[in-house]
Amino acid sequence: MHLPALLTGLLGILWLGAQGYFRVLSPTQVAWLGTGDWAQHYVGWAFYRDDAWHLPLGRVDTLPYPMGTNIAFTDSLPWVAAVFKLGSPLLPRPFQYVGLWLFTCFFLQGFIGAKLVKRFDPRGWVQVMGGAVFVLAPVLMFRLSHEALCGMAALLFVLWLYFAPVSARADTRTPFLLSLLTIAVCIGIHPTLAAMVAALCTSLLVKWRWVDRLITRAQLAGGLVLQAIAFIAPAVFIGSVGSGVNRSAEGFGYFSADLFTFINPLGWSRLFPPLSLGHTEQYEGFGYLGLGGIALLFTAAVLAHRHREADPAASRARGPVILFVTCAFVAFSVDPCPGQAGGVEGETQPPLGVGQNHSASAAHAPQFFYRRAGRHVGGRASAHPV
Repeated sequence: MHLPALLTGLLGILWLGAQGYFRVLSPTQVAWLGTGDWAQHYVGWAFYRDDAWHLPLGRVDTLPYPMGTNIAFTDSLPWVAAVFKLGSPLLPRPFQYVGLWLFTCFFLQGFIGAKLVKRFDPRGWVQVMGGAVFVLAPVLMFRLSHEALCGMAALLFVLWLYFAPVSARADTRTPFLLSLLTIAVCIGIHPTLAAMVAALCTSLLVKWRWVDRLITRAQLAGGLVLQAIAFIAPAVFIGSVGSGVNRSAEGFGYFSADLFTFINPLGWSRLFPPLSLGHTEQYEGFGYLGLGGIALLFTAAVLAHRHREADPAASRARGPVILFVTCAFVAFSVDPCPGQAGGVEGETQPPLGVGQNHSASAAHAPQFFYRRAGRHVGGRASAHPV
């Protein structure tokens, strides 16, 4: 039954439209893309549209001419841009797809969020209410100017795979193939999103090996290799790596979050004042849960403690694996000195060179919200512990 999910997806569309964004659905309206990061994203598409086809797929020779670049580095949604480039002769000028993408993201946020809640509770109204938590999450609306990162529904989809009931090895085949597909798709949306998705997909394999005891160590190793291929091969094909473009970026550790990120509203609350930041660019680490989200997590913690006392084995069954992955990304995102003044001189280098072209480590912080909400919104409304 898809009705609760469809209703929640519709809520996502209405919620974004209520903020005044219905106008951006017109593909010929581009004036609103003339400021901030949107301008870079649109310019990347505009040049890519009229450039010749190349390998790697995202290569653009005319921006900036004669050096060229790759639309993976203009954040122009490479897979989406390639699809519309195919139909470019039939499309009007000017043309933009950012508005359609944003509404698609909000629909999928509600649709998949409700499906995730259904893993824990069969009641339709619970699924709608739980899905609404994901739609109304401040972190989603905050990322509108980085439309690629609005594809957070991919995280919910992998969590939906993670909490799928499996009792035999054959039950893991379809979720595994879907996880590979999700990684490949996200590489063509944004590398940051793909990194978070890949980590969650890895936790899926680890759970099947050491929690569910459904796969062997050899199959675990093989699965990790295939996930690496699903990550690297599309990146090479698009040109995110190996394209000759200088991928280094400044700001790692500066565009970060701090330890108050989940309770600091930064002006997004009518009840609570914003807390001070260590430096201005830590706005990138915005992860405010909202008053309802904070209350939800507090309630969930109390209920989780009661479930743990009732059935300790069930409470430990799935949590530690994905919790470890989530905490790792939070550590990757956070500057551990909340409110301490800093500057560019405080930048750090990515550990072991991971994320060389990744300046905004803070972008990983929202994974905490999805992991906790995905586990508790439906799971604690149900009589069954997670």
